[in-house]
Amino acid sequence: MKTMVGRVCDPTLKTRQFVQLVCFFTLVFLIPTARAADLVSIYCQVFRTTGNLVGDTSIDENVWAGARPPSAELQRAVTLFNEGHFRLDQDRLDAKINGWKWNDKDIPITKARESRILPEDKVQLIESWTNIVPGQTANFEIGSQQQLEYFEKTGSDLYQLRKLDALTGLKIGMRVDGRLGDPLLRVSNLTISLKSVEKREPLEGTLLPVGRPVLNEAQYKLALKLRSGNSYGILLHPGEGQGVLIIRLNIAVGRPVSPKPASEQTTPPSATSAYKESK
Repeated sequence: MKTMVGRVCDPTLKTRQFVQLVCFFTLVFLIPTARAADLVSIYCQVFRTTGNLVGDTSIDENVWAGARPPSAELQRAVTLFNEGHFRLDQDRLDAKINGWKWNDKDIPITKARESRILPEDKVQLIESWTNIVPGQTANFEIGSQQQLEYFEKTGSDLYQLRKLDALTGLKIGMRVDGRLGDPLLRVSNLTISLKSVEKREPLEGTLLPVGRPVLNEAQYKLALKLRSGNSYGILLHPGEGQGVLIIRLNIAVGRPVSPKPASEQTTPPSATSAYKESK
């Protein structure tokens, strides 16, 4: 007599395998999509001009979100705009909600330096971007790349070159609250700290501005409500002879930004860049 040996079909086993398969697809496809939809992407570009920048700005929406309107002093020091038109000698910088342009050429929101649209002898561009979850704080640090140098008199006709320990630069921190589909994103505790050279101490024996730098540190705190995906501008005046700083801020929900190259990576949610400080 031959004995037939076969595989017994276990309905419980099949049900377990089906459940495991559903869980696998949920983990691989659905959960990452939900997380991406909740992420807040922050793009920050800083334009530092070296020439005589002139222009006008305007804003057609109420972006202030504080319990009380900003002080007149703050509004004089910080200009917010969603449309601006600037001239730098024969060149033009046009800023609009849906994009910024240099001489009619689009300035991409990321990797603009690689596009080589902006002339480095006129405009220095620093850009950083990061992803955060709503309610988290993002910090951008744009610090000086070089120590400031100055001369110190050490004798009747002798001067010694020295370097200042303190570094200049710009720090931006903010907390963003909002979900996908919200008409406005709340940007609370937007803090802009700017340390720059205000003047130089006079140096005996010369009229040249080569004395010890006198630094000025200004800090501005804002509360804003911004539309997701729109570009906004912040105009700052660092100090006499320091040119003009224009900050382009673009915050979006559900549009995760691609990671930076390994050489530019920083620990999320902060980003650090550097610029050359004028001596």
